[in-house]
Amino acid sequence: RNLFKALSHSVQHFFRTGRAPYPVERTLLVSGVLDAAMWSHELKGCRINTPNLEWSYSPTEFSAFRETGASWNVLTRETPEEKGFEPGDENLVKPR
Repeated sequence: RNLFKALSHSVQHFFRTGRAPYPVERTLLVSGVLDAAMWSHELKGCRINTPNLEWSYSPTEFSAFRETGASWNVLTRETPEEKGFEPGDENLVKPR
């Protein structure tokens, strides 16, 4: 099953244009928020100031790269899995 169409289109766009299809600032913002949340958790819920996240960015239109759910009209519960596909790697997965 190919559920990575949106990711594939984003990667192709980047290689063709040299520009990310979405603002890189989104990744920086999410990473900064996650970092602050992890530090807050480590410090037993203390408030973490984030002056490093006090900036803005202009969003861009990248809906053409997002999954709309249309693939679920094609892929149903009855759609058979590819033959020979087994999740995980038997050499790395420990038996339970």
